[in-house]
Amino acid sequence: MSRYLNPKNDITFKRVFASNEQSCRSLLNAFLPVEDEGMGEITEITYLPSELVPKVKGVGHSIIDVRCTDAHGRQFIVEMQLRWRGAFDKRILRNATLAYSQQPVEHGEYEKLRDVYALNFLFDDLGSASARGPGAKPDERDTIFGDHPDQFYYRYVLSEVSDPKLRVRGIELLFVDMKKFVRTADRSALRDLTKARRLWLSFLTEVDENSEGPEELRQNPDTAAALKSLEYSAYSKKERFYYDQINDLQQVGMFFRNGDREDGRKEGLAEGLAEGLAKGLAKGLAKGREEGRAEGIAQGIAEGIAEGVAQERARAAAREHEQTLALARSLKAAGVAPALIASTTNLDSETIAAL
Repeated sequence: MSRYLNPKNDITFKRVFASNEQSCRSLLNAFLPVEDEGMGEITEITYLPSELVPKVKGVGHSIIDVRCTDAHGRQFIVEMQLRWRGAFDKRILRNATLAYSQQPVEHGEYEKLRDVYALNFLFDDLGSASARGPGAKPDERDTIFGDHPDQFYYRYVLSEVSDPKLRVRGIELLFVDMKKFVRTADRSALRDLTKARRLWLSFLTEVDENSEGPEELRQNPDTAAALKSLEYSAYSKKERFYYDQINDLQQVGMFFRNGDREDGRKEGLAEGLAEGLAKGLAKGLAKGREEGRAEGIAQGIAEGIAEGVAQERARAAAREHEQTLALARSLKAAGVAPALIASTTNLDSETIAAL
């Protein structure tokens, strides 16, 4: 019997699906909703450059596993991802929108733009925190996959919230949870698991260096061709070296992910304390500003009243002084002696003499 390599390795996955049109076409027909488009199955594909370069200077580009188009112009992006890395869904969306936006549009003929499908195979602990085991905390993946024990296939489209049947066509994101396929004893209970999907998931999850996979894979012409591309003897010494290097990197990544939880807990605690301190300080400053504002308003009102009273008293005293001066002028004009005017108005002799 033949000796096979693992198809989830970057070297082998690209060999099987980026160099074998028959296998790639079969995989796409198995997992994409091609019948919904009214164009039927994909009968032929043309490979496109796997490097997506945005038209923005200084922005990094992505190199994807497989990118191809069919006779109808529909584009397909296929990715294998063993671990969910931060914002993986955002990267997939970015790649799909790049592929869509880079289609040529002449004379404003936007109706000629064709749909883009991003098909992603994931082999990680997806779903809700409860599905990932006790003590697991919710993260960004929870909002993507939720907790559906019978669902391994997720299809995302742009639709109206209250009526999902109303759609804006153009881009679709599809995710396949291979880990759920492996863990489910009764695979017939999995929703949307057709025979073709079951065959390809068996190929992707059950074939490796130590196994040959189910016999039915060798009986199906499409998966048999894919198995042929996985034969150990089909790879050069240099390719097998890179294959081993990638496997080692994947194992190291899983080690750090699973073995450093205590360090992660400590780091999380430190980050939580820092965040709590920052939030507490912000709330304290806000509370202090609020109390200070209230105190300032009260003090301002009191000082304003006092100043208003003082100013009004000053104005009243000024009016009274003017009236006294007017009286003194009248008495002086009438020939009243200055001493009598001073005793009557309480003005000093100098002020009376200046009148």
